[in-house]
Amino acid sequence: MKPSLLFSFLCSVLLLGVSSCSLSEVGNTIKSKTLQGSNYLVEKSIGAYDYTKEVIGLGDDEPVDPSILYLKGKKGPGQGKTVVLISGDEEYRTEESMPMLAKILA
Repeated sequence: MKPSLLFSFLCSVLLLGVSSCSLSEVGNTIKSKTLQGSNYLVEKSIGAYDYTKEVIGLGDDEPVDPSILYLKGKKGPGQGKTVVLISGDEEYRTEESMPMLAKILA
């Protein structure tokens, strides 16, 4: 699993309040569930996605908040899919790079 995906998943787990434990405990839980061959990551990711959609006000077609950049995908493998990019720090200029990445993915 890519580090960025793992970090996003861990943040989602913490946001959902699934457990109030340390990141290493969450990581150990993920490893054990993955080794068991369950759909633990998929189920938690879907739950985190639904929760994020609800929190930021993203409906089926357009976001409620006008400050949210919403790009419709064109033809290609990502057509009809939704990707949520969340950034928070300004150290690496994510306010500039995330819209560029969104345009590439759309």
